[in-house]
Amino acid sequence: MRLTAWAAGLLLAAACAGLIAGCGGSGVHQHARGTHKLHAGPQTLDIYSSLPLSGPSAAIGQSIVKGIQLALDQAGTPVGAFDVRYHSLNDARPGQGAWDAALTAANARKVATDAAAVAYIGDFDSGATEVSLPVLNEAGIPQISPWSPYVGLTQTAPGITAAGEPSRYYPNPTSVRTFLRIAPDDAVQAAAMLEAFRAAGCTGVAVLRGGGAPGYGRELAGLLNAQHLRYGLNVSIASLGSLRVSLRRYLLGLRNPPTDCVAYVGAASPAVPPALAAVHAQLPRARIVASDRLCSAAAQQSSLRSELAADTGDTLQCLLPGTPAGLQAGASLLSAWRQAYPRHAHPGPWAVYGYAAMQLALATIAQLGSQADDRSRLLHALFLTRARDTVLGDYGFDAAGNVTLRAFGLYAVRAPGPPVLERVLQPATAGALR
Repeated sequence: MRLTAWAAGLLLAAACAGLIAGCGGSGVHQHARGTHKLHAGPQTLDIYSSLPLSGPSAAIGQSIVKGIQLALDQAGTPVGAFDVRYHSLNDARPGQGAWDAALTAANARKVATDAAAVAYIGDFDSGATEVSLPVLNEAGIPQISPWSPYVGLTQTAPGITAAGEPSRYYPNPTSVRTFLRIAPDDAVQAAAMLEAFRAAGCTGVAVLRGGGAPGYGRELAGLLNAQHLRYGLNVSIASLGSLRVSLRRYLLGLRNPPTDCVAYVGAASPAVPPALAAVHAQLPRARIVASDRLCSAAAQQSSLRSELAADTGDTLQCLLPGTPAGLQAGASLLSAWRQAYPRHAHPGPWAVYGYAAMQLALATIAQLGSQADDRSRLLHALFLTRARDTVLGDYGFDAAGNVTLRAFGLYAVRAPGPPVLERVLQPATAGALR
């Protein structure tokens, strides 16, 4: 079976192999004292997701839901000693943009008050997770995010994360961690971007911070700055918003000493294509690499993709979470996906992460048998996961809830068709903080 470059890149490891959540050692994650036993005997367990199902991120949220549902359908019911019900919640208010804080908080409270709830898959956006995490943490409910890459959710980075992070997200009296991120965080994305520049032979990198969620561009720029020395690169950082009048003058200044690479860290906006066009006009040989938000937008919007490709002379590349190179092609998952969703030929990257998140939850429930309705035991087992031969490859979690995966795909943005995978990057270190 021949996959398109986009599908093959997203499904390098998409064989539907088993997930083994093995428990070993006692120092990885301590679960809360006492238990959160939900039932006296075998009953039904509830798993929720909270994702943007309307607005500009609807396609992403809906693809994650499809991946979650496919994993549940393949597992069947019961799972271990329990029937499992899946509930999909929307954290975006129709007609009001992306995720909504009030809806996200309401979703988290709904799950927290469900006595049968044992897992919450979400949120996608880091800002939404900042809202939901304290509510779920206080209830002791495991939260598995398919993205939410902001480093402050799990650790402190001086000059990058805000005061009180990450402790303010964990109000549980025992300070137990309940958040697991199944995709690599922004520290790893920044390391992958620097790895791409080093591999291309770059010496100087101009980092342009764009708009989007508050702090998104600033965080990624800070992480690039924190790690650039270990990659032997010189880095200069400027805000795109502050350069609207003098962008050409700024770029001319980058010619001496020569800047041969440009990083764009920000979301898609009307200002981005002309800004990158100016970059290409002044630095025609410079390699331009954009972060995940522009990459996701380019994958979903053919008009934006065409504009970006034309404005940058097909020199633009971008990053999305990937899977380790060298794994089997995803023929099994692709076949199951096409059978379940014949109108959607290929699962995108986020569908794969949704699938993996549900697969992890179900495998852990099955592993615990009759004890799977004890939230504390379930949480402890999740942190001790040693997953093998999964859709994402082999992975586990550290004590903070960060996944051990480090793979990012580097994609070429071209006018015809979705971005094409060029290579998989796995930085030697897991980021600036670990």
